[in-house]
Amino acid sequence: MKRASSEGTIASGETPSDGVSTVASSASLFGPPTADKGFAHNSSESITDYLYKTCFLQGYLSDVNVLFDLEDGDRCTFLLHALIITRSPMLDALFRNTKKGCSVMVKVESRYVTREALRIVLGHLYGGPTQTLLTSKNALSLLAAACLLDIEDICTWSAGHASSHLEPEHVPRFLGVLKSMQDTKYSELAKSLKQIVLRYLVKDLPTQLQAFATVEDSQASEQGSENPENLESPESPGNTKRGEKALQDIYSGLDFDILQHCVESPDLPIRPENVKTRFDFAKRVIEARKTIGGHSTCRNSNDRGASVGAGEEEYVVMSFGFGEGPASENGTVCMGAVKLLKKTARQSRRFKKASSCLAPKIA
Repeated sequence: MKRASSEGTIASGETPSDGVSTVASSASLFGPPTADKGFAHNSSESITDYLYKTCFLQGYLSDVNVLFDLEDGDRCTFLLHALIITRSPMLDALFRNTKKGCSVMVKVESRYVTREALRIVLGHLYGGPTQTLLTSKNALSLLAAACLLDIEDICTWSAGHASSHLEPEHVPRFLGVLKSMQDTKYSELAKSLKQIVLRYLVKDLPTQLQAFATVEDSQASEQGSENPENLESPESPGNTKRGEKALQDIYSGLDFDILQHCVESPDLPIRPENVKTRFDFAKRVIEARKTIGGHSTCRNSNDRGASVGAGEEEYVVMSFGFGEGPASENGTVCMGAVKLLKKTARQSRRFKKASSCLAPKIA
């Protein structure tokens, strides 16, 4: 038998033979606290502090056990109080027709819900310091857990925190959480957050990585070639290539529909007349996706985008046209479009015969 952490962190309580760990401390494991066990009621303590510190963290006088069966096979049990946890609409519906004192299991299908997130979200029902515990590392897990238990204010807080602290390594998890929210009451919130992530992928991230050289960058690099001291400037070709490689690595882990949006978006910082740059970049991403099991700086084993399915092939095609612009003496510039396509093996054979007809010409 082990005692859980006195600070209320998730720790092993009494571990039954089935391997289910209990979240509680000595108060719930060894009976109600008494004076001879070192526990004393403090009449000046606020009701909120008492509920959170004594009832939640110590499981004092708990009357329901809620076991969460997590997607990764892990399990954790919380010793709770029916009167308090019915503040969660999901738990209220679950316990409405359940006898007092019983145990209930909740099957968690989202892999983004963690023990820590459940502890924070359940503690919120007892008046816990949720916003103090919210960080950029756990915001997405809190969003997933709050969506599961239908706690709107935490959904709002965690969504705002996650979207304002976006980093490349957060993108796969963010998109995964949003996908899990599509068929819930928070689907509109998921749509709004998805637009934020897409804007980050298309505009902010390429700029941050300096992935594509602009005309001004090219001029700066030419000047730098004349002056060796400027060769390591942010706009140097070497930095641009590294930025493109980093962006390629991130894009290769995205689901196809997200990747398609990013590569085809006019907001991607590639000048319209540089269609070949966009095309070559898209080809490298598609090639990288064929080896999706490889290494990526923004993916791990739990947060990978969809790989190319069996019997499917992904293509990138390019069309050309001419438009007005300042890039040539006669005022016309070569322009074009890049399209990403996914075909089954059967469609691919037809596609190869008619690929020239698939990309519209731009006049």
